[in-house]
Amino acid sequence: MNKLSIYSSTILLSATSCGETFYPDFDTDPVAVLNSMIIPGENISAEVTHSFVSSAGLMNKDLRIIKDATVSLFVNDDYRGLMQYDSESKKYVSDIKAATCDKVKIKVSTPKYGDAEGETIIPDNIEDAAWSFTTTVVKDPDAIIVRPDDTLDYQISIICDYSLTFVDPVDAENYYFLISKQTAVDCSDPILGENDSPIDAVFPKDTSFIVFSDKSIAGKEYTLNFSCKRNYTDLWIYPNGVINDFCLYSISKDYYLYLISIYKKYNGFNGELENLGIAEPKFIYSNVSPGVGIVAAQTPVCTILHDVTDIIKEE
Repeated sequence: MNKLSIYSSTILLSATSCGETFYPDFDTDPVAVLNSMIIPGENISAEVTHSFVSSAGLMNKDLRIIKDATVSLFVNDDYRGLMQYDSESKKYVSDIKAATCDKVKIKVSTPKYGDAEGETIIPDNIEDAAWSFTTTVVKDPDAIIVRPDDTLDYQISIICDYSLTFVDPVDAENYYFLISKQTAVDCSDPILGENDSPIDAVFPKDTSFIVFSDKSIAGKEYTLNFSCKRNYTDLWIYPNGVINDFCLYSISKDYYLYLISIYKKYNGFNGELENLGIAEPKFIYSNVSPGVGIVAAQTPVCTILHDVTDIIKEE
C-alpha cells in the first residue's frame, strides 16, 4: 500500500464546497485556486494559482502562480485590508496575525481566472498535553543482514512506543492531526476505527500521518498510543541525528475533511481501484468557492522531539 506525506502547502485538485459538489471544466475553463494554512500567532498568507490540464505542461507550480490577484482579508467578518504578493515566498502575505477561535475569510479576484473565496475557524488551544515513551530492542523478522563473518542474521531494530495524553475540549467538535517528518507513524489505536469504511480502512498501521475526530472522546481525557521503528540505516539517512519528531495539531473541520478525502483518493483499496480505472473518481474536499482549494487552520497541541541516535548506536 502506498504511503502518503501531506504538508500544509499541498495543492488541492478538485472540490466540494458550501454543501454542493463543484466540477470545474478543467479542459476549457481554468479557475482560480486558493490555498491557505492559518496558524494562530503567525502572519496570514495565501497561495493563489490556477487549475490546469496535465497535458498543458504546467506541472511546475511556479508556472501557475497568479501575481496580479486582488486578495482581501477578513477576520471575524471585519475587513482587514489587502494581502500583498511577496516574490520571495510566492504567496500573498499580511501583517495580520489571527488568534485561536477567530474566523478568517480570504477573498480572491483575478482578471483572467475569476474569483474565489474560503473561510475557516481557528481551533482553540488544548492545554496540559503530556507524552511518555518506552524503547524496546527487537530482531526484525522483516529484514535480514549479512554480518562481517558472512553469516546471516535478523536486523536489530528499535521500537519506540509513545503515549500522548490530552483533554478534549467540551462543547465543540474537535479534529486532530498527528504527523512526523522523519519517520512513519505506526498506530493501531482504536480511535482510528471511526475513519474506516467496510471496504477501505483509511489508515494502515504504517503511514506518514493520522487524523481523527473527538466523536468517541468528546470532552474526555484520552491517551493516544502510537509507535515507530528505527534501525542502523537511519544513521546513514540522518547523519546529524535520528530524531523521532511527532506533532499533534488541533485542526479545523475543513482540514480534517480535506485530509480524509485526499487519503481516500490516493491510498487504500478504493484508491487502487481508481488508479486502475475501475472505480468512480473521488473528488477532493474544498471549502473554496467558486474556485477550488482549501482555507484551513491548525493549532499546535504538543510536539515530541526524541533523539534516539545513541540508542541505535549502542545496539
